[in-house]
Amino acid sequence: MEPVVNPSVQMTLETLGIRYEVLECQPDLADTALFSSYYGFPMTHCGNAIIVAGKSEPRLYAACVVQASARLDVNRTVRTLLEVRKVSF
Repeated sequence: MEPVVNPSVQMTLETLGIRYEVLECQPDLADTALFSSYYGFPMTHCGNAIIVAGKSEPRLYAACVVQASARLDVNRTVRTLLEVRKVSF
């Protein structure tokens, strides 16, 4: 099966010269710790991604990628960065 990358995402990555690799992952290994252990990637080389939306208008969004060995206080950090009172994720 050929890895799938959205064409507009692929074009943006190529335009910006960003190197990337698509890895297939079995659904039962999607948990970060299981993925890290099974595929042999240290937790410090893995990341977790979440999409966060501000609840006020105009609606603001943030894509957050956090090193798997770190923690993100979404309610404090992302709210502050988006300058909103409430967020949804």
